[in-house]
Amino acid sequence: MNKFLARLMVKKEMAKYRLADFGKKLASEEGDTNFISIIIILGIVIVLVGVFIVFKDRIIKVVDEIVSGFSKESLGSSAGDLQTK
Repeated sequence: MNKFLARLMVKKEMAKYRLADFGKKLASEEGDTNFISIIIILGIVIVLVGVFIVFKDRIIKVVDEIVSGFSKESLGSSAGDLQTK
């Protein structure tokens, strides 16, 4: 009976220690900041993808107008010199 009680006391002390250690780990905030940052960045990426999907045609049209508006004169004399060589 004494061996049983001794083992029971040891198990009880081990349980107290593990519970206290678990409480410390639970209260610790290590790693939480990185997880929250990843969630925020993922949300921003999803919103940007949605915007590009919805306004795809408008974005392509505006970018095409801007790019087609480039000319040798608008880029400056150095760009014209590069294309003639």
